[in-house]
Amino acid sequence: VCSSDLIWWVKYFYLKQKYLTHQISYTYTDAVVKEDENSRYINQAYTPHNRLIYVLDSQITDKINGILKFTSVSKQVWTAYNSTTKIPDYTTTDILLNYKIYKEDLFTYVGIDNIFDKKYQVSFEYPIPARTYKAGLKFRF
Repeated sequence: VCSSDLIWWVKYFYLKQKYLTHQISYTYTDAVVKEDENSRYINQAYTPHNRLIYVLDSQITDKINGILKFTSVSKQVWTAYNSTTKIPDYTTTDILLNYKIYKEDLFTYVGIDNIFDKKYQVSFEYPIPARTYKAGLKFRF
């Protein structure tokens, strides 16, 4: 690699980074509830211990921006009345493209939630819909 190629790459990377926004959030939850009068505590139902969300927002052109979102949720296990319930962990990927029609007030958008069509549940025996497509118009006033 010659030095001119390296300088070009650094400049290119910097310019591209100016138009990227990274967001990351992590939640750890250790929620328990009292099961009965014997003071026995159990894990709160439908409360995963770990949730990680990463969002990459890119200003592609003056009028177009794209958002890529990854969500990872750990398995959920709880015991109630001598019965153990498990919901497996899952990871989903979503994408959204916005097109600015008028100033900062009017946008159109298209997106896909759960791009890879992951089968998962957030409540026991209630599966979430598979891949979902969306399109619309957003305006601010």
